Amino acid sequence: GILDDPVVVETTKNEQTGLQDLDIDAIMTTKATLDGRRVDDLPSLKAGDVITQLDGHPVRTAVDVLRAFSRSDGRVLEFVVQRPDENDPKRSHTVECFQRAALYIGPAMLPSDGETSAPDDCHLLGLRRRRVVGQVEPGMPAEQAGFRRGDVIARWGTILSPTYEEITQSIAANVDKPIPVTVERGGKQVDLTVVPKKPFKLFRSTEPKVGIGFPPGGGEEDRAIVADVAADTPFAALNMPRGSLLLSIDGQPVANWFDVVRTLMAAAGRTVSVRYRSGNEEGAGQVKIPSSLVNEIGLAPGDIVWAVDGQTTVKAPTEKGELVERSIRGDPRLLRILLEQKIGKTVTVRYGPWLDSDRGPAEAEFTVREDNVDPWQLRVLYMYDRLSFAPKMELVTAHGNPWKALKMGLNFTGYQIWQVYRFLTKLVSRRVSTRNVAGPVGILDMAVEQAKAGTVDLMFFLAFLSVNLAVINFLPMPVMDGGLMVFLLIEKIKGKPLSLKAQMVSTMVGVAAIVLIFLYVTIQDIDRLF
Repeated sequence: GILDDPVVVETTKNEQTGLQDLDIDAIMTTKATLDGRRVDDLPSLKAGDVITQLDGHPVRTAVDVLRAFSRSDGRVLEFVVQRPDENDPKRSHTVECFQRAALYIGPAMLPSDGETSAPDDCHLLGLRRRRVVGQVEPGMPAEQAGFRRGDVIARWGTILSPTYEEITQSIAANVDKPIPVTVERGGKQVDLTVVPKKPFKLFRSTEPKVGIGFPPGGGEEDRAIVADVAADTPFAALNMPRGSLLLSIDGQPVANWFDVVRTLMAAAGRTVSVRYRSGNEEGAGQVKIPSSLVNEIGLAPGDIVWAVDGQTTVKAPTEKGELVERSIRGDPRLLRILLEQKIGKTVTVRYGPWLDSDRGPAEAEFTVREDNVDPWQLRVLYMYDRLSFAPKMELVTAHGNPWKALKMGLNFTGYQIWQVYRFLTKLVSRRVSTRNVAGPVGILDMAVEQAKAGTVDLMFFLAFLSVNLAVINFLPMPVMDGGLMVFLLIEKIKGKPLSLKAQMVSTMVGVAAIVLIFLYVTIQDIDRLF
């Protein structure tokens, strides 16, 4: 509904874009914009599908889909969609298809140096999965070598089941040198050779790259192969060799990582037997699985902790190393820090669904001990993989009325002029980054992209560009029309014009400033293109 009182929301600066951000997503429809990931030989979701049902329940918004993924526990979900007809896009037909959530495991601890957590920090009680290629950059060495999205890294150089750090170290140490790589693709091993290169950047050195990305928290799912075990963790006591295949946990066979996660969560608070195979030899041992508030108070899949004894934040370092108050919501690492401060006490935990739900928040009593302080189960997330939804759009039209269309155009132009002035104000106050400023090269590049999108998009871009140029031209700087207006205003107030020397000096200063700005944005545009 509509709130009677306004809600004040503080913006934060997005470090990636350099812009102020509200961190609010657009309303998403149930129309998929990307193909889903195939599960075995079952039909999968395709771009353009409109989801109508999920596991027999009607779907209203994309939140319904995301909520189902978060609670899926790794099982395959059944979708009913309306798929556009290939011959007649205006017509559609009903199709059943299947999708499974991707298994993500979050980092176990906050980085001590304030930097971003590395993928190797993402493990389950010490168990690290083999790395899976999540992205292959076009034109980079990895694409030329034949890497594909979804490839499992079985061997990198001479390293079996390498960690993320070992891969990056190998790339840094082998610039312009071939590295033999073995990947698993579709159940078969494929041998590749990649040559790391240093990307060209103007005026600064760069790190060597091959052009592949590994999703944080992602990893192999289909085979329960342990790439490595983190030190000082429950599974470190087993001394499993690298590349071991898990066979059973607590007497239950495990065929994949979904089975591993389910079995470990069911065993929380108990000591279990673990069987594994390394090469042709089998091994076994005992592992104590920690208890936590998740199993002791009964958090459901997809739940998060909102507060502990009414406390919602804790002091912790940011990625820049600054010690500030940070929200525990959705971050088990911060929740652990807060619980460590309450060992020996019985606290009230307020928890509830991560996504909007008919089930509201609940409260429960929890006694904090040294052996249950880590909410490790909350680091396990079931999320959609490559599934993206179209935003909800509303068509604004004048319905053929030229006067209404003119009024709409004037209102929108006024809004854009106001936005340009606001941007310039934030640019001067350094609330936005100069990375968001483009010069002639950048404008030409954007114009080409808009031209490819269509005539309407190109015309809109040209109109937007004209508004920007009009505002900049009227800035109170010498050489520009705004500067001329300032001279005329001074002449009106004084009753005589400025001296010729003053006008010449200010004009030369204005020209120098414009030349410097032009050079800066042009160099930035070229650097961005490369």
